[in-house]
Amino acid sequence: MIKECNFVSIYVPLTENTRGMIRKKQLSMMKKTAVLINCYRNG
Repeated sequence: MIKECNFVSIYVPLTENTRGMIRKKQLSMMKKTAVLINCYRNG
């Protein structure tokens, strides 16, 4: 699915389990014009 998306948004906190969830492999599969959005805020 990541190959077809124009936008990818992430809504998870940064923890040891989520660190590296999106790696070079996934980024390279995305469209060159796609946007990756990190929506999580600590607080």
